[in-house]
Amino acid sequence: MRIAYLTWVKNLIKDLENREDRDECCNLAGSAISEPSHLLDALAERGMWKTVLSKPDPWWNASLLEAIAARYGVDSGNILVTNGASEAIFLVCLTFLEPGDHVIVEMPVYEPIRAVPEFLRAKVTFLRRKPEADFDIDLEAFSTMVSKNTKLVLMTNLHNPSGFSVKETTLRQMIEVGRKVNPDLKWAVDEVYHDFIREKQMPAALMDDGMITLNSLSKVFGLGLLRCGWILASSEHIENLRKGFVLMANWGSPMHQSVSLEIFKSGVDFEAHWRTHLAGNRLILQDSLYRLFEEGLLTGRVPEDGCICFPGIADIQDTRAFAEKLAEEKKVFVVPGAFFGNKAHIRIGYGGRSEELAEGLSRLSDFVRDYRSR
Repeated sequence: MRIAYLTWVKNLIKDLENREDRDECCNLAGSAISEPSHLLDALAERGMWKTVLSKPDPWWNASLLEAIAARYGVDSGNILVTNGASEAIFLVCLTFLEPGDHVIVEMPVYEPIRAVPEFLRAKVTFLRRKPEADFDIDLEAFSTMVSKNTKLVLMTNLHNPSGFSVKETTLRQMIEVGRKVNPDLKWAVDEVYHDFIREKQMPAALMDDGMITLNSLSKVFGLGLLRCGWILASSEHIENLRKGFVLMANWGSPMHQSVSLEIFKSGVDFEAHWRTHLAGNRLILQDSLYRLFEEGLLTGRVPEDGCICFPGIADIQDTRAFAEKLAEEKKVFVVPGAFFGNKAHIRIGYGGRSEELAEGLSRLSDFVRDYRSR
């Protein structure tokens, strides 16, 4: 199974923890809002960590389901709580794919979305998302590759790694095209960044019974270590998915679900936090990268929503050496685009500490100009 990116990022985190010069390093490889410790402290003072484990519900925390249902406008019977979105990706593929089934996967792509169907021996076709058009979906290409044998379409919204959104009209066009070819076609849309979209868009699962939404507290809430994810889907799909969940996770974690419930109850505080934090960080990002875009040193633009971006480095076909030298000489860490299937780009995360972001982008700007002259 492909775990190149996941291995790289885990090793990076460990390396940064152990470096004596950690305070001099700027980690721009993160993909989420930094953990809002002050909000967690406030919840802890109100008894968030007190939970009864002796009488857990054997299937799920009903109150957590109701909280998720209220947030997204669905019935609690259309929700399955998972141990993070990563488990949700695996569970959907395990439930709906057999070896040899045809799957369409977007490209560039977050590694597990490609790796899991390949591991399950599905036949994967890649749907190119167009860098020259803000990584929009190529509907014409989609119409030519979908067939009666296509079982599943896997994609992200906001797109990971670029941070750009897929318009609701585009999703509906995909549904229309796919339904004409295969009425049983299913989509799994990873929406872990979806709540960042300021012009609110309904979850994909509400658009069509074939649509399945995957989400978690990892990105918008900055609580990846809590491992709270969920799937939104039709009641029929949820029932099928639940069978696989029992085999994979058995109970899940009642304690984590209890804590997650308290997070949902305080959702307004967490949303206010990321909105304020990202408003400042996006200005830092735009101010830092503006001249590089204007000078043609970077290609693309900063997306309107989210906390990641995926600029191209002009005249560089493979950014791996670039990223290695940037880390070595400037102590700035970004993700080479090769991990996502687009070697000419780098992914920058701007959801972390504002001071670290500003310093890291300043060093990155200097390095880009210097690298071109070598």
